[in-house]
Amino acid sequence: LVGRRTDEVNVLLEENFKAIDGIFNDLVAKTGLPLQQVSHAYHKARGRIHSAFNHWNTYGHYLKVNRKQELRRLGNIEVADAAQITPAIRAECYKAFRAAFPDTWQEILETFEQVEVRSVGPQTVSQRTQEFSKIWRKVVTTVDTAAAKHGFEAVFIICGKVVNQDTSLGYIHETPGAESFWQTRCRADKDAMIGHLKAHV
Repeated sequence: LVGRRTDEVNVLLEENFKAIDGIFNDLVAKTGLPLQQVSHAYHKARGRIHSAFNHWNTYGHYLKVNRKQELRRLGNIEVADAAQITPAIRAECYKAFRAAFPDTWQEILETFEQVEVRSVGPQTVSQRTQEFSKIWRKVVTTVDTAAAKHGFEAVFIICGKVVNQDTSLGYIHETPGAESFWQTRCRADKDAMIGHLKAHV
């Protein structure tokens, strides 16, 4: 398939991605393993390399932003404030970072990458739409995993606030245990709640 995906294909993909998320969340709840570990085990068992995100490269930027904090993890290694961090020291910092956060280091770096949003000037409507979609999917995955693994239920609304550009950017989600929250407690459907948030921001 070459070119842009059709809306029908996108809907089909999204429906099935939700089903896959459900299977993974069920495995997280049953095994007690973190989602990242379940996903990694799946890809490894199937002989697939899951390398869409380069944690090493992101850590390089994370290290620049959090230099003092990360160098402190090394303990006795002294690096002058202005000194360049060598590849060997970076590797040691990366190892110490992963040891400090054994279950969450990948998620920390992925979240850092999203939040950092290395500014490259104004975004087009299409770029904002893609970024918005990526962010709400990440939040949905996070809260659904928390609901499946820990029984933490959530409802959230997210929208864009750039007037005349973000009119279509609105999403609302309820975890399974919080279904019908908006209708029951707020006496409003999902579209109305998105509208209220857009009016508020």
